[in-house]
Amino acid sequence: MTVDTNVSAGPPRKSDWPVKPQAWEEFKQHSELFRFYLGLLLQTVTFALGATAGVVAYLVKEETGIVHSRRSLALIPPALLCLGLGIGFLRQRRAATELRNRLNELADELDFGLAPHGDVLINSLAGLGGLLAFVGTGLVLAAIVTR
Repeated sequence: MTVDTNVSAGPPRKSDWPVKPQAWEEFKQHSELFRFYLGLLLQTVTFALGATAGVVAYLVKEETGIVHSRRSLALIPPALLCLGLGIGFLRQRRAATELRNRLNELADELDFGLAPHGDVLINSLAGLGGLLAFVGTGLVLAAIVTR
């Protein structure tokens, strides 16, 4: 018996296997939540690194004419953005772990062979959080050195 586990396809027919409607609805809801969080994570990182790159690119141009002390102060907002997001991402790994565990429980209950890969979200939070914290720390150090 082959069962399509595509969330958007809806629950399998009752003749295919005994599905628990409440578990199926919860699985659908948690799968959509997983996809939303992963998309939001990638959009947020793209914004933060894009804004940071824009500020840094503007400041390293020779013709900006910004006084040196003001140039170092201009690095502080993107540094705080990166540090804040990085620390926030690292702290959210626990919530992502709970979501992954619940999705796996529901997949077992529904007898699915596969659930959304929650480790992708957890590892992305850890890796991108570390990257943003590293970039933020580097910007703070650059602001201190260029003063």
